[in-house]
Amino acid sequence: MDDGGEEDEACIIPAVFVYRKSRKLKVRRFARPESPFWASTMIFPYGGPRTAPLAIDLVELTATGVDRPEVDVAEDPSDLLSREQLPSRFSDPVVVESSGVAEVTFARGEEAARYQLAQGSRVMQIISTDGAAPHITHEQFLLTVAAWPFHLERLEILFRELRSSAARWGVWIPVIFPLTTDVDALAALGDLVASHGGSFLASSAIDLTPTAKSAIVRDAEESIDDEAYDLLFHSGTEPLALATERHIAALAHERDLMDRVPDGAGSGTNWGAASLLSSAGSRLARMKRDPEPGWALLRSAGIIASLGKPVSIVAQAAPLSIIEGLDSFSAEAIETWLRGGRPESLEKIDREWRLRRDAGM
Repeated sequence: MDDGGEEDEACIIPAVFVYRKSRKLKVRRFARPESPFWASTMIFPYGGPRTAPLAIDLVELTATGVDRPEVDVAEDPSDLLSREQLPSRFSDPVVVESSGVAEVTFARGEEAARYQLAQGSRVMQIISTDGAAPHITHEQFLLTVAAWPFHLERLEILFRELRSSAARWGVWIPVIFPLTTDVDALAALGDLVASHGGSFLASSAIDLTPTAKSAIVRDAEESIDDEAYDLLFHSGTEPLALATERHIAALAHERDLMDRVPDGAGSGTNWGAASLLSSAGSRLARMKRDPEPGWALLRSAGIIASLGKPVSIVAQAAPLSIIEGLDSFSAEAIETWLRGGRPESLEKIDREWRLRRDAGM
Protein backbone atom coordinates (compact mmCIF):
# COMPACT_ATOMS: atom_id res chain seq x y z
CA MET A 1 0.00 0.00 0.00
CA ASP A 2 1.32 3.44 -0.88
CA ASP A 3 1.86 5.49 2.26
CA GLY A 4 3.16 8.58 0.50
CA GLY A 5 1.41 11.91 0.32
CA GLU A 6 0.79 15.11 2.23
CA GLU A 7 0.00 15.47 5.90
CA ASP A 8 -3.59 14.51 6.77
CA GLU A 9 -4.06 12.66 3.48
CA ALA A 10 -6.20 9.62 4.36
CA CYS A 11 -5.81 6.01 3.27
CA ILE A 12 -8.94 3.96 3.90
CA ILE A 13 -8.32 0.29 4.70
CA PRO A 14 -11.40 -1.75 3.63
CA ALA A 15 -14.09 0.16 5.59
CA VAL A 16 -12.28 -0.40 8.88
CA PHE A 17 -9.13 1.70 9.32
CA VAL A 18 -8.24 5.21 8.22
CA TYR A 19 -4.50 5.98 8.14
CA ARG A 20 -3.49 9.63 8.07
CA LYS A 21 -0.02 11.02 7.54
CA SER A 22 1.32 13.30 10.26
CA ARG A 23 4.50 15.29 10.72
CA LYS A 24 4.03 14.97 14.46
CA LEU A 25 5.19 12.28 16.85
CA LYS A 26 4.08 12.06 20.48
CA VAL A 27 6.67 11.68 23.23
CA ARG A 28 5.91 11.32 26.92
CA ARG A 29 8.43 11.54 29.76
CA PHE A 30 7.90 9.99 33.20
CA ALA A 31 9.22 11.21 36.55
CA ARG A 32 9.09 7.72 38.06
CA PRO A 33 8.66 4.14 36.81
CA GLU A 34 5.03 3.18 36.24
CA SER A 35 3.64 -0.31 35.82
CA PRO A 36 3.58 -2.25 33.59
CA PHE A 37 6.27 -0.96 31.17
CA TRP A 38 8.49 1.20 33.46
CA ALA A 39 9.33 3.73 30.75
CA SER A 40 11.38 6.83 31.44
CA THR A 41 10.56 8.01 27.91
CA MET A 42 7.72 6.68 25.77
CA ILE A 43 7.49 7.22 22.02
CA PHE A 44 4.23 6.91 20.07
CA PRO A 45 4.82 6.71 16.29
CA TYR A 46 1.08 6.20 15.82
CA GLY A 47 -1.74 8.29 17.20
CA GLY A 48 -5.37 7.47 17.88
CA PRO A 49 -7.05 4.10 18.49
CA ARG A 50 -5.48 1.29 16.47
CA THR A 51 -7.75 -1.69 17.10
CA ALA A 52 -11.48 -2.31 16.81
CA PRO A 53 -13.99 -2.92 18.24
CA LEU A 54 -11.93 -2.43 21.42
CA ALA A 55 -8.99 -0.02 21.66
CA ILE A 56 -6.63 -0.26 24.64
CA ASP A 57 -4.62 2.67 25.96
CA LEU A 58 -1.38 1.04 27.17
CA VAL A 59 -0.41 4.01 29.33
CA GLU A 60 -3.70 4.70 31.10
CA LEU A 61 -4.65 0.97 31.03
CA THR A 62 -8.17 1.72 29.82
CA ALA A 63 -10.25 0.31 26.97
CA THR A 64 -12.77 2.11 24.77
CA GLY A 65 -15.20 0.90 22.16
CA VAL A 66 -14.24 2.00 18.65
CA ASP A 67 -16.26 1.66 15.46
CA ARG A 68 -13.79 3.02 12.93
CA PRO A 69 -10.18 3.56 14.02
CA GLU A 70 -8.46 6.60 12.56
CA VAL A 71 -4.71 6.25 12.94
CA ASP A 72 -2.16 9.07 12.62
CA VAL A 73 1.12 7.74 11.19
CA ALA A 74 4.28 9.73 11.92
CA GLU A 75 6.29 10.61 8.85
CA ASP A 76 10.06 10.06 9.16
CA PRO A 77 10.31 9.13 12.87
CA SER A 78 14.12 9.39 12.81
CA ASP A 79 14.00 13.04 11.82
CA LEU A 80 11.22 13.82 14.28
CA LEU A 81 13.06 12.07 17.12
CA SER A 82 16.29 13.91 16.38
CA ARG A 83 14.41 17.20 16.69
CA GLU A 84 12.71 16.10 19.93
CA GLN A 85 16.08 15.30 21.52
CA LEU A 86 17.77 18.64 21.00
CA PRO A 87 19.82 19.45 23.00
CA SER A 88 19.97 16.10 24.87
CA ARG A 89 18.86 12.53 24.16
CA PHE A 90 15.98 10.81 25.89
CA SER A 91 16.42 9.20 29.30
CA ASP A 92 16.52 5.40 29.44
CA PRO A 93 14.69 3.15 29.29
CA VAL A 94 12.93 4.22 26.10
CA VAL A 95 9.70 2.43 25.21
CA VAL A 96 8.30 2.55 21.65
CA GLU A 97 4.55 1.90 21.75
CA SER A 98 3.75 0.51 18.30
CA SER A 99 0.91 -1.90 19.00
CA GLY A 100 -1.71 -2.42 16.32
CA VAL A 101 -1.90 -3.59 12.73
CA ALA A 102 -0.43 -0.32 11.43
CA GLU A 103 3.05 -1.63 12.25
CA VAL A 104 2.67 -4.32 9.57
CA THR A 105 2.32 -1.73 6.83
CA PHE A 106 4.36 1.21 8.08
CA ALA A 107 6.96 -0.24 10.53
CA ARG A 108 7.31 3.16 12.19
CA GLY A 109 7.85 1.48 15.56
CA GLU A 110 10.81 -0.51 14.30
CA GLU A 111 12.28 2.61 12.70
CA ALA A 112 11.96 4.54 15.96
CA ALA A 113 13.48 1.65 17.94
CA ARG A 114 16.44 1.38 15.56
CA TYR A 115 17.05 5.12 15.75
CA GLN A 116 17.08 5.10 19.55
CA LEU A 117 19.39 2.09 19.70
CA ALA A 118 21.79 3.98 17.44
CA GLN A 119 21.75 6.81 20.01
CA GLY A 120 22.86 4.37 22.70
CA SER A 121 19.47 4.00 24.38
CA ARG A 122 18.07 0.94 26.09
CA VAL A 123 14.91 0.30 24.09
CA MET A 124 11.76 -1.75 24.47
CA GLN A 125 9.31 -1.96 21.57
CA ILE A 126 5.68 -2.98 22.08
CA ILE A 127 3.84 -4.76 19.28
CA SER A 128 0.54 -6.64 19.40
CA THR A 129 -0.99 -9.86 18.11
CA ASP A 130 -1.78 -8.32 14.73
CA GLY A 131 1.52 -6.43 14.50
CA ALA A 132 4.86 -7.18 12.88
CA ALA A 133 7.93 -8.57 14.64
CA PRO A 134 10.91 -6.22 14.21
CA HIS A 135 14.11 -7.63 12.75
CA ILE A 136 16.33 -6.24 15.49
CA THR A 137 19.10 -8.11 17.26
CA HIS A 138 20.72 -5.84 19.81
CA GLU A 139 21.80 -6.49 23.38
CA GLN A 140 19.96 -3.37 24.57
CA PHE A 141 16.69 -4.26 22.83
CA LEU A 142 13.64 -5.90 24.40
CA LEU A 143 10.38 -6.80 22.66
CA THR A 144 7.01 -6.98 24.41
CA VAL A 145 4.07 -8.62 22.65
CA ALA A 146 0.77 -7.21 23.89
CA ALA A 147 -1.56 -10.21 23.58
CA TRP A 148 -4.38 -8.26 22.01
CA PRO A 149 -6.45 -9.31 20.16
CA PHE A 150 -6.39 -12.48 22.28
CA HIS A 151 -6.08 -15.08 19.50
CA LEU A 152 -3.84 -17.99 20.43
CA GLU A 153 -3.43 -19.20 16.84
CA ARG A 154 -2.17 -15.82 15.64
CA LEU A 155 0.07 -15.45 18.66
CA GLU A 156 1.64 -18.84 18.04
CA ILE A 157 2.52 -17.81 14.48
CA LEU A 158 4.17 -14.67 15.84
CA PHE A 159 6.03 -16.63 18.53
CA ARG A 160 7.42 -19.02 15.90
CA GLU A 161 8.92 -16.05 14.09
CA LEU A 162 10.37 -14.66 17.32
CA ARG A 163 11.82 -18.03 18.27
CA SER A 164 14.19 -17.88 15.30
CA SER A 165 15.41 -14.40 16.24
CA ALA A 166 18.00 -13.45 18.82
CA ALA A 167 15.82 -10.78 20.41
CA ARG A 168 14.73 -11.11 24.03
CA TRP A 169 10.96 -11.06 24.19
CA GLY A 170 7.93 -11.82 26.30
CA VAL A 171 4.20 -11.27 26.56
CA TRP A 172 1.96 -8.80 28.37
CA ILE A 173 -1.75 -9.64 28.71
CA PRO A 174 -4.47 -7.00 29.12
CA VAL A 175 -6.88 -8.52 31.66
CA ILE A 176 -10.40 -7.95 30.32
CA PHE A 177 -13.44 -9.94 31.44
CA PRO A 178 -14.52 -12.21 29.81
CA LEU A 179 -12.10 -11.99 26.87
CA THR A 180 -8.77 -12.74 28.59
CA THR A 181 -9.76 -14.34 31.90
CA ASP A 182 -10.32 -17.99 30.94
CA VAL A 183 -7.85 -20.08 32.99
CA ASP A 184 -7.44 -22.76 30.31
CA ALA A 185 -6.66 -20.22 27.58
CA LEU A 186 -4.19 -18.44 29.86
CA ALA A 187 -2.42 -21.71 30.65
CA ALA A 188 -2.21 -22.49 26.93
CA LEU A 189 -0.71 -19.06 26.27
CA GLY A 190 1.83 -19.57 29.05
CA ASP A 191 2.86 -22.87 27.49
CA LEU A 192 3.30 -21.22 24.10
CA VAL A 193 5.48 -18.44 25.51
CA ALA A 194 7.70 -20.91 27.38
CA SER A 195 8.01 -23.38 24.53
CA HIS A 196 8.95 -20.69 21.98
CA GLY A 197 11.69 -19.07 24.03
CA GLY A 198 9.89 -16.15 25.64
CA SER A 199 11.36 -14.77 28.86
CA PHE A 200 8.39 -13.20 30.65
CA LEU A 201 4.62 -13.39 31.01
CA ALA A 202 2.98 -10.38 32.66
CA SER A 203 -0.45 -8.76 32.82
CA SER A 204 -2.42 -5.70 33.92
CA ALA A 205 -6.09 -5.17 34.66
CA ILE A 206 -7.79 -2.86 32.17
CA ASP A 207 -10.48 -0.37 33.16
CA LEU A 208 -13.44 -0.59 30.80
CA THR A 209 -15.43 2.44 29.69
CA PRO A 210 -19.17 2.00 29.04
CA THR A 211 -18.47 1.96 25.29
CA ALA A 212 -15.92 -0.82 25.81
CA LYS A 213 -18.42 -2.94 27.74
CA SER A 214 -21.00 -2.46 25.00
CA ALA A 215 -18.43 -3.45 22.36
CA ILE A 216 -17.59 -6.62 24.30
CA VAL A 217 -21.23 -7.62 24.46
CA ARG A 218 -21.77 -6.96 20.74
CA ASP A 219 -18.63 -8.85 19.74
CA ALA A 220 -19.30 -11.88 21.95
CA GLU A 221 -23.08 -11.81 22.09
CA GLU A 222 -23.58 -15.58 21.87
CA SER A 223 -21.10 -16.36 24.66
CA ILE A 224 -22.27 -13.69 27.14
CA ASP A 225 -24.80 -15.24 29.50
CA ASP A 226 -26.91 -13.41 32.08
CA GLU A 227 -24.37 -13.96 34.85
CA ALA A 228 -21.50 -12.59 32.79
CA TYR A 229 -23.63 -9.64 31.67
CA ASP A 230 -24.51 -8.79 35.27
CA LEU A 231 -20.87 -9.04 36.34
CA LEU A 232 -19.74 -6.82 33.50
CA PHE A 233 -22.32 -4.06 33.94
CA HIS A 234 -23.47 -4.23 37.55
CA SER A 235 -21.43 -6.26 40.02
CA GLY A 236 -18.00 -5.13 38.82
CA THR A 237 -15.08 -7.18 37.52
CA GLU A 238 -12.29 -5.69 39.68
CA PRO A 239 -11.95 -8.68 42.06
CA LEU A 240 -11.83 -11.13 39.16
CA ALA A 241 -9.32 -8.96 37.28
CA LEU A 242 -7.02 -8.82 40.32
CA ALA A 243 -7.34 -12.58 40.84
CA THR A 244 -6.50 -13.12 37.16
CA GLU A 245 -3.38 -10.95 37.35
CA ARG A 246 -2.17 -13.00 40.30
CA HIS A 247 -3.06 -16.22 38.48
CA ILE A 248 -1.01 -15.18 35.44
CA ALA A 249 1.96 -14.41 37.70
CA ALA A 250 1.67 -17.93 39.14
CA LEU A 251 1.51 -19.42 35.63
CA ALA A 252 4.66 -17.51 34.69
CA HIS A 253 6.56 -18.68 37.76
CA GLU A 254 5.56 -22.31 37.15
CA ARG A 255 7.08 -22.06 33.66
CA ASP A 256 10.31 -20.36 34.80
CA LEU A 257 9.24 -17.08 33.22
CA MET A 258 9.60 -13.65 34.77
CA ASP A 259 6.17 -12.52 36.00
CA ARG A 260 6.51 -8.83 35.14
CA VAL A 261 7.81 -6.86 32.19
CA PRO A 262 11.56 -6.21 32.71
CA ASP A 263 12.26 -2.56 33.45
CA GLY A 264 14.96 -2.29 30.76
CA ALA A 265 17.17 -0.14 32.98
CA GLY A 266 20.86 -0.72 33.35
CA SER A 267 22.26 -2.74 36.25
CA GLY A 268 22.52 -0.74 39.47
CA THR A 269 20.70 2.31 38.08
CA ASN A 270 18.30 4.53 39.99
CA TRP A 271 15.54 3.66 37.54
CA GLY A 272 16.10 -0.06 38.01
CA ALA A 273 16.01 0.30 41.80
CA ALA A 274 12.87 2.44 41.63
CA SER A 275 11.17 -0.07 39.31
CA LEU A 276 11.92 -2.89 41.74
CA LEU A 277 10.31 -0.98 44.63
CA SER A 278 7.41 0.20 42.50
CA SER A 279 6.51 -3.32 41.36
CA ALA A 280 6.56 -4.68 44.91
CA GLY A 281 4.71 -1.67 46.29
CA SER A 282 1.94 -1.89 43.73
CA ARG A 283 1.43 -5.59 44.41
CA LEU A 284 1.48 -5.16 48.18
CA ALA A 285 -0.96 -2.24 48.11
CA ARG A 286 -3.43 -4.18 46.00
CA MET A 287 -3.22 -7.39 48.07
CA LYS A 288 -3.64 -5.93 51.56
CA ARG A 289 -6.61 -4.40 53.30
CA ASP A 290 -4.11 -1.92 54.78
CA PRO A 291 -2.33 -0.53 51.70
CA GLU A 292 0.05 1.78 53.62
CA PRO A 293 3.14 -0.51 53.45
CA GLY A 294 2.67 -0.72 49.70
CA TRP A 295 2.30 3.04 49.38
CA ALA A 296 5.48 3.46 51.43
CA LEU A 297 7.36 1.40 48.85
CA LEU A 298 5.86 3.48 46.04
CA ARG A 299 6.90 6.72 47.76
CA SER A 300 10.43 5.36 48.18
CA ALA A 301 10.46 4.44 44.47
CA GLY A 302 9.73 8.06 43.62
CA ILE A 303 12.50 9.27 45.90
CA ILE A 304 15.06 6.92 44.33
CA ALA A 305 13.98 7.84 40.79
CA SER A 306 14.46 11.56 41.49
CA LEU A 307 17.85 11.33 43.23
CA GLY A 308 20.40 13.75 41.84
CA LYS A 309 23.22 11.19 41.95
CA PRO A 310 23.45 7.43 41.32
CA VAL A 311 22.12 5.40 44.24
CA SER A 312 25.08 3.04 43.81
CA ILE A 313 27.47 5.92 44.60
CA VAL A 314 25.41 6.91 47.65
CA ALA A 315 25.49 3.33 48.91
CA GLN A 316 29.28 3.21 48.68
CA ALA A 317 29.59 6.21 50.98
CA ALA A 318 26.89 5.54 53.59
CA PRO A 319 23.79 3.46 54.40
CA LEU A 320 20.90 4.38 52.12
CA SER A 321 18.83 5.21 55.21
CA ILE A 322 20.50 8.65 55.11
CA ILE A 323 18.35 9.51 52.07
CA GLU A 324 15.56 11.74 53.32
CA GLY A 325 12.15 10.09 53.14
CA LEU A 326 13.44 6.62 52.23
CA ASP A 327 12.00 4.01 54.61
CA SER A 328 14.31 1.43 56.16
CA PHE A 329 12.50 -1.49 54.46
CA SER A 330 13.23 -0.02 51.01
CA ALA A 331 16.78 0.99 51.93
CA GLU A 332 17.71 -2.54 53.02
CA ALA A 333 16.13 -4.06 49.91
CA ILE A 334 18.02 -1.75 47.53
CA GLU A 335 21.31 -2.30 49.34
CA THR A 336 20.90 -6.06 48.88
CA TRP A 337 19.98 -5.54 45.22
CA LEU A 338 23.04 -3.35 44.61
CA ARG A 339 25.24 -6.15 45.96
CA GLY A 340 23.76 -8.48 43.35
CA GLY A 341 21.41 -10.27 45.74
CA ARG A 342 17.66 -10.86 45.59
CA PRO A 343 15.97 -8.95 48.43
CA GLU A 344 14.11 -11.57 50.47
CA SER A 345 11.62 -8.95 51.67
CA LEU A 346 10.54 -8.20 48.11
CA GLU A 347 10.70 -11.85 47.07
CA LYS A 348 8.21 -12.61 49.84
CA ILE A 349 5.78 -10.08 48.38
CA ASP A 350 6.15 -11.66 44.94
CA ARG A 351 5.58 -15.16 46.32
CA GLU A 352 2.40 -14.01 48.03
CA TRP A 353 1.27 -12.25 44.84
CA ARG A 354 1.47 -15.46 42.80
CA LEU A 355 -1.84 -17.17 43.53
CA ARG A 356 -3.68 -19.38 41.07
CA ARG A 357 -7.39 -18.73 40.71
CA ASP A 358 -7.99 -22.48 40.63
CA ALA A 359 -5.86 -23.17 43.74
CA GLY A 360 -7.45 -25.90 45.85
CA MET A 361 -9.84 -26.95 43.10
